Amino acid sequence: MGTMLKVGAVTAIIVVVGFVGLTLRPSGQHSVGGVQSVVPSVSPSVVIEQEELRPDVRLTSERFHPRVSFVLRAISGLHGETTDWCPNISTSERTLTLRWLNACREELRLTRPFAVDCGTPDEHPDATALAAAILRMDRVRDMGDLTWFAKLAPSFDVGGYTGRALLTGAAAEESQRPDQAGPCRLLPEPGTSDPTIEITGHTPGLTVLMDIDGELVVLQAPVFDGAPGALLRSFLSFGFIGPEGGQ
Repeated sequence: MGTMLKVGAVTAIIVVVGFVGLTLRPSGQHSVGGVQSVVPSVSPSVVIEQEELRPDVRLTSERFHPRVSFVLRAISGLHGETTDWCPNISTSERTLTLRWLNACREELRLTRPFAVDCGTPDEHPDATALAAAILRMDRVRDMGDLTWFAKLAPSFDVGGYTGRALLTGAAAEESQRPDQAGPCRLLPEPGTSDPTIEITGHTPGLTVLMDIDGELVVLQAPVFDGAPGALLRSFLSFGFIGPEGGQ
């Protein structure tokens, strides 16, 4: 069990994904377990709440914290003005949701939960403690620390952070545990319109739990045909930036 962190108890600073108080990283590359990952520019040029998603430019959210910067490819990897994502994004201080262009139903979500209801001893756990609670459910596989995620999605810069990567909806014969726990719920801040996010072992998906500057950030993505990294390949780069990075 990891050290308990106070999620939501810290004045504005999971993968979900705008961050306050993060250490600013220079442009370049970082290595996680020998895997190189691209670090986006600290000066993103397009704010997604103000303009439509565009490929091959730096994007950021002015609402989500901790702050993020990312670059999307053009649709199907070709040059053009359209990305693989629908224009109807959703953002708040604690959530950032992108919807896949195919019917706009599949979502990539970053969440910085206010608290969790997952059977942990504390409602503000770190990534290790939350992973242990989720792993009590059937059909959940522990893929290891963020080194595994860095190999799966090398365009995502997670160097220097701690966390766990989980796959849900695994084949029954690959699961070693009976269903000992109910769903895990990521709770929104009271008084906001953010949804409660439920994690179960029965829906195929990728869940990455990260400790970012003392707070829990959760990234969730669907799994297509057993390939958890399919949607992540539409990102040319993705990383967290400090508040001093500016726009």
